[in-house]
Amino acid sequence: MNMELWNWKAITVINAHERRDHVLIRQMEAGLKLIAGGKLNMRDLVTHVYGLDEVDQAFEAIRTKPEGFIKSVVKMDE
Repeated sequence: MNMELWNWKAITVINAHERRDHVLIRQMEAGLKLIAGGKLNMRDLVTHVYGLDEVDQAFEAIRTKPEGFIKSVVKMDE
């Protein structure tokens, strides 16, 4: 990392990974409200769906990121 160039260009870096539990929970609650209210469409992001009996495959997909992979879900039998 060229720190001189970083300083000269006045680059601002924002970490997108929240580590404070109370803030993370508040953000998840806000996201779930948006989904429940129909304001955030998750269907376009879910590219892989697994059954509960395929949970090992689901974790493998997260690790290996197969072609076209964005998000996956594990569906429980109703």
